Parts: sequence; C-alpha cells; structure tokens
Amino acid sequence: MKYRDAFLVALGTEISLNQNYLKGQSVNTIYFGGGTPSLLEPQKIFSILDALHCHYPIDRDAEITLEANPDDITASKLEEWKGLGISRLSIGVQSFFDEDLRYLARVHDGKQSEKAVRLSLEKGFTNLSVDFIYGMPVLTDQHLEKNLKMVVNMGVPHISAYALTVEPKTALDILIRKNKMQGPDEEKPLISSCS
Repeated sequence: MKYRDAFLVALGTEISLNQNYLKGQSVNTIYFGGGTPSLLEPQKIFSILDALHCHYPIDRDAEITLEANPDDITASKLEEWKGLGISRLSIGVQSFFDEDLRYLARVHDGKQSEKAVRLSLEKGFTNLSVDFIYGMPVLTDQHLEKNLKMVVNMGVPHISAYALTVEPKTALDILIRKNKMQGPDEEKPLISSCS
C-alpha cells in the first residue's frame, strides 16, 4: 500500500496515453488483478473505471472482474463492488484447511474462506471463481479433493488451480533454504489416487 497513490496516478496516465491503442474497438473485459485490488477503497476502483470509461468505449455488458482475498470480503464491500459494476469475483481461497494456509502464510483461515465464498454467492456474485494452490507438501490428496468438492457443492462455476511456485528471496524460499520448512515435491502428481 506504500506506493498505492503513486501507482493510481501512473495508471491514470497510462490509460490516457494509450487511449488510441484499441483504435475504437470496444472493451468487453476489465480485470482488476495481479495483486490484491480488493484492498483498494471502492472510490479508488471507481476512479479507475471512470478513467477507462472516459478514454475507451466499454461494452454495456462488459465483464468486470475483481480479484479478492477472503479476509477483504464483507457484505458492505460486496454491495459497493456490485454498485460499481463489478460482475465477477475471483477469490484467492488457496485452501479451506488452516494447515495449508499457515504453510502459505496467508492471513485468512479456512472458515473465513468458506464464509467469503458463501457471502459472495448470497450477494449475487454468481459469476465467481475460486483459486486453489496445489503442490504444497502439507496438502494431502484428501484435502485437495475436499477443497474441490466444497466449491462444487456451493455452486461455484469456475475453479482455478495453480501449482505452488517458490519465488527467490520470499519468506517461504528463505525458510525452505534454511531447512525450516519442506519445499514442494515437483515429482508428486496432482492427485495420486481416485476415490
């Protein structure tokens, strides 16, 4: 959040400078992602959308997606996002199991994740995606299957699964190199058995 305001100014400038890039073609998808855009106040999201509408022809039924962490999701935020025209949420659940989330050093827990997904559906976000991470040494096949079954049973229409990657110089990388935490097993298949 340290550079948030400077980033937003730069983004507004970029939007303006590239207004001719699409040569009049209309925009049918807007995606707020690549970080944690759910930390932005709704007014900041509105200012980005407003700049886009000023400089580009946006389809009336454009899909507007917002990536969100479970701990950022509240009933009031969901209502505000709906009011801004956000039509799709991508929730970074990663797992519904606390031991998996502790391994990933996530702030949210499994109950928050479940509550966030259910609340999003209740508030009308039926175009919903849930992200999972696999390849963690602590993630059992049973947990992976339960994670998937849980979102299917909730009626979530889209699941994204990402293999754990350990980026250099991150906290996880340092812990693995110091042998304080087990690294991912590159050879292990996604699911080793069917049930």
